[in-house]
Amino acid sequence: MGLNRVFATATQQNERSVRVFERTGFRRAGVMREYHFLNEEKLDEILFEMIREDYLNNYKN
Repeated sequence: MGLNRVFATATQQNERSVRVFERTGFRRAGVMREYHFLNEEKLDEILFEMIREDYLNNYKN
């Protein structure tokens, strides 16, 4: 596909997803504060990214 960057997001409260992204080589790119409202609770959204170079370094056969 020729992609150079892939993004992923997870709510800060979704600890399992956050751990999966971190374990698979994604880096935190930022936090979108109070991005979601659920049951009158404000939830932050974490933005993760992985660039092509990181992917190639992490997943060489």
